[in-house]
Amino acid sequence: MLGVKEAGGQAPLKSLEDYLGEKRMLLLVDNFEQVLEAAPVVSELLSTAPNLKVLVTSRIPLRLYGEHEYSVPPLALPDPGRPPSVQRLIQCEAARLFVERAQAAKADFTVTNDNAPTVAEICHRLDGLPLAIELAAARIKVLSPRKMLERLGSRLKLFTGGARDLPARQRTLRSTIEWSFGLLEEGEKMLFTRLSVFAGGRTLEAIEAICDADGDLPFDVLDGLASLVGKSLLQQEEGGRG
Repeated sequence: MLGVKEAGGQAPLKSLEDYLGEKRMLLLVDNFEQVLEAAPVVSELLSTAPNLKVLVTSRIPLRLYGEHEYSVPPLALPDPGRPPSVQRLIQCEAARLFVERAQAAKADFTVTNDNAPTVAEICHRLDGLPLAIELAAARIKVLSPRKMLERLGSRLKLFTGGARDLPARQRTLRSTIEWSFGLLEEGEKMLFTRLSVFAGGRTLEAIEAICDADGDLPFDVLDGLASLVGKSLLQQEEGGRG
């Protein structure tokens, strides 16, 4: 908290600008996608406080002049080409998070040479996504890694029971997806729903042929894809054919 006090008759933004003034400060703003319409305020603060730096976490870029985007990728996964030893496994970000959260739920959980490949496969099936890994690890109280892997086909039912002090949207995997989906515009929802027919990766040409076969999307497919990538619901990767 900045501790800025409102002055009588003065707008809150002006009070904040006066407070920042010539201060050399890093301002951290989290979850900005919930108040995206306030993005111009960030630009105004930067223009009035020359020594201010702003670090924003957001599912959607602010699209301000001078903005630098840094994508936060999923956690690093174990090498799929090498059967992991216990030592190599715990050096991997995704597996290390799984083990830490599993031990928080069940203190006597240990990684062995027998279950290390299964833990590695769980992390791969969850694409290195931290929330999915945390929710999976919490199930270690009732499911062994092998049983957990067998049930990953119904992961939306399996991954519930997040910490009570987390926002509601982060307590289950379904809630997280529903929250992200609810922030989309209607045309984006239509395109995102149609993308569900694909398993694994898909090319731009395939998406154009399948998802807009009737030409009823309210935008060009490429523009829609760019929007979904910008909103962190799709990832673009270079394939063997570009």
